[in-house]
Amino acid sequence: MLSCKHLVEQASEYIDEEMSTGKRVQVKLHLFVCVSCRRYMKQLKLTIAMLGRKHHHQAPEEMCHHLLKEYQKAE
Repeated sequence: MLSCKHLVEQASEYIDEEMSTGKRVQVKLHLFVCVSCRRYMKQLKLTIAMLGRKHHHQAPEEMCHHLLKEYQKAE
């Protein structure tokens, strides 16, 4: 089953409907059993709605690599 960490990493992709059907099913199953992640997704959706984000913008590749390295250091 999908872990909370992986759900958080894929949350935007899920909300933007940019993932495969199989991955969407995994997310939905996890949300069904995990109240914490349901709260997280609800909060994220509300935040997006408040910010008025309508389009997903990709950060520059260099920035993505830097952020990923910093995230991995923090673990």
